[in-house]
Amino acid sequence: MLNRLRKIKRVIDFRTPQAKVMATVRQQGAYVKVKFGTQTLSFTVLDNDLPQHETFDFAALAMAAFSMSHNIEIDLAFAISKSMAQRLIDIKKVYGLWSLDTLAPLRVNTTVIIDPQSPTIRSESGVICLSGGLDSLSAAISAIQSNNVSHALLIAGADYHSSQDPGFLQLNDRVERLSTRLNLETLILETNVRQLGINWDMMHGFNLGACLHFLSPLFSHGSFAQDDTNYQQRFRGPWGNFSYLPNLMSTEGFDVRTYGEEFDRVDKLRQVVEFDERLLSDLSVCFADKTQGGNCGRCFKCVVTRAGFHALGIPQTDCFVDTSSLAAAVKAFRTPRKMSAVRGRMIRCSELLEVLPDGEVREAFVEMNRRLHKRHDLFAAPM
Repeated sequence: MLNRLRKIKRVIDFRTPQAKVMATVRQQGAYVKVKFGTQTLSFTVLDNDLPQHETFDFAALAMAAFSMSHNIEIDLAFAISKSMAQRLIDIKKVYGLWSLDTLAPLRVNTTVIIDPQSPTIRSESGVICLSGGLDSLSAAISAIQSNNVSHALLIAGADYHSSQDPGFLQLNDRVERLSTRLNLETLILETNVRQLGINWDMMHGFNLGACLHFLSPLFSHGSFAQDDTNYQQRFRGPWGNFSYLPNLMSTEGFDVRTYGEEFDRVDKLRQVVEFDERLLSDLSVCFADKTQGGNCGRCFKCVVTRAGFHALGIPQTDCFVDTSSLAAAVKAFRTPRKMSAVRGRMIRCSELLEVLPDGEVREAFVEMNRRLHKRHDLFAAPM
């Protein structure tokens, strides 16, 4: 009941914006500042040049994320393309229809809309976000097999505080090795969007889209990975990374694509093994220990990935710090209270139970799945 009252209060509060601010953009080479109100959002490509943007569509996507996350109205005092102006209308309609109680309505006002000239110096190849995780690695393999992709993009300031964070430096080494095996060149883009704070669960896909559009003077298209299959997305509902996002972010001058909605995580692991099993030694899936950029072996993402290794008969010693009893690790997890977390774990259990061999590990996941369904039914029951 208390949670429902909080949701009602949020919806009421969202009827009126908390503030109205103006957003401006200034570019100096590969470094861009977006000032809005008292805050400054920054983007920069490390160790690379970046031609001058004719339109700042990437900043429009970022401001959309801040508007909906913080219930503010933003006047965009910079040029955007006609197609991005239409995308903002589409975003407002889509999120308005979904009526998510954790996001305010989109309130972004455009003032300068132009038809950009066709770029003559950029490459017709593409760039794909590569974080080193299983989803992004599988997506990169699909991208290079189906499209002209030349670069991998690693974003600093998302999972790690900055490009100088010790954990990020080690992650960068791992991603560099992955990129080399994939015959891709690595680019590092640093942003402070996570430090300024947005609704990360719902808006991190907008950060990916903004970062890819930031590179539009260099590439004709960009792409990122899907976490869930199409049928899993239907169960999980709209959240920060779903396969409809490219439709809300693609413009006439820059196409946004996504890969991975046809594969569950076991399928993705199998795809990586078939492409080049050596890639697994540099896989980065952990979210519990970010001090070294490695995989703890005990957090939920590590454990379900280890379970995938177990189901496919893949040794775990090169990828995880802790490779002790997998069944014990599964049994140690408490059932989450948030519905979104419950549904996310139900998805992971469902795909693993299809492939895990009989034994203690499978029995542990059967019991976890039972508890998750019980909690889910409790959430779904009428008050």
